[in-house]
Amino acid sequence: MPEQTEVQKKQDDKIKAVAEELVKSNKKVQLIYAFNGTGKTRLSRAVKELVAPKPEEGEEEEPTRRKILYYSAFTEDLFVWDNDRDNDEVRKIDIQPNSFTDWVLRDRGQDQNIIANFQRYTSRSITPSFPLKSRIDFGDGAKKIDTFPEIRFAYTGGDNIENDVKISKGEESNLIWSIFYTLLQEVVEVLAEPDLKKREEDVYNDLKYVFIDDPVSSLDDSHLIELAVDLAELIKTTESGLKFIITTHNPLFYNVLFNEFNNKKYKDVDKVKASLQAAIASGGDVAEALDTLVAPDDKDNVAAALQLSDNDAAIAAVTRPKMIYKRERSAKYRLSKEADGSFALAEQGNDSPFSYHLLLLSELKNAVDSGQVQKFHFNYLRNVLEKTATFLGHHRWGDLLPKIDGNPDPFASRIVNLSSHSAHSGEEVAELEARDQEKLGELVNYLFSHYHFFKPKEQNA
Repeated sequence: MPEQTEVQKKQDDKIKAVAEELVKSNKKVQLIYAFNGTGKTRLSRAVKELVAPKPEEGEEEEPTRRKILYYSAFTEDLFVWDNDRDNDEVRKIDIQPNSFTDWVLRDRGQDQNIIANFQRYTSRSITPSFPLKSRIDFGDGAKKIDTFPEIRFAYTGGDNIENDVKISKGEESNLIWSIFYTLLQEVVEVLAEPDLKKREEDVYNDLKYVFIDDPVSSLDDSHLIELAVDLAELIKTTESGLKFIITTHNPLFYNVLFNEFNNKKYKDVDKVKASLQAAIASGGDVAEALDTLVAPDDKDNVAAALQLSDNDAAIAAVTRPKMIYKRERSAKYRLSKEADGSFALAEQGNDSPFSYHLLLLSELKNAVDSGQVQKFHFNYLRNVLEKTATFLGHHRWGDLLPKIDGNPDPFASRIVNLSSHSAHSGEEVAELEARDQEKLGELVNYLFSHYHFFKPKEQNA
């Protein structure tokens, strides 16, 4: 393995410092927005290494999943399509050899729950299957083990069933997420029992963190919103000390989670009543049930009511269930990579989520003011122009450019087009000529002055 350069070492140290800040936080959930390429996946690895470091020489290595579960690009890389190019008949997803999926499918037996979650997010007409096969593990004394090396899909339309079909990229993303999400549901359910001795399983007792990096690739907006709402609901109902870190480059996903994490969560009233009824019927520890199920200032009323012979009256005394989540238990950030290779984690307020186009304008303004303009900044400008043109009802983004003799500035239009399209030669050259940098600055200042956007300071306040 080649040695790291001094620059790479400094960047690793800085991303580790961000990871340490996140791990030290007492927040239940930390939500982070960052542009693609900023370092979200590197951050997930850094957090994992802090929470579940590699053992010292001579120490026994245990699976990292005992302390942290993480979903990232590495998770998605485990699944690779085999399109059967020779015969064009048996199309399937091959699962690269790993311990995680076998653990979920074989040891946890979650295949049917995965299918249910997948079909809820996609369609009941598509059914995945996980064929069980055996292989020889030569690393364990040539031991024969059961494994799940592939996923196949059947499509049902009316009375017809078509086997071994290929699904879309969005459906594939949903399936991979469903595997992880199904495991997460089981984790939350098991950890809901605070007494370690009473838990059905002890495999999650040492689990401390869940790191989720962008589970939204290739999803349409409706499924993305549904996924975000379900994830937020699951996190907010988690009463254990489990902590969550979520990173994303998708503004819609970030904003939906932002709003969901700003809403309080109480215990489900029906579940509270059912638990108290069970405690009364079985002669169990009602006082313990009150501690875990009922808001503190309601306990005296409920305790008094439980002395009544009429159990219905006792249950009716549950006037307000216990709050299990409030927005102060979350933190929202924006992760950025500075020109010198360092990383900045800026906390966002709870009042409102950010607007993506204003964030882009802020980045553009900072680049212009610092003289650090690069070619990708024209992509940001093009993005802002297109979104603004759509909002204002213009058919072309060029209509928003400064006018010369009543027509859009031709040089401005040309330079935005050339610099924001990868099909043109010279794309690999990040530096810009002084004239191009100057033109970008003029266009950014024109947008602020002519269309009265909020200034970056107001956006980041």
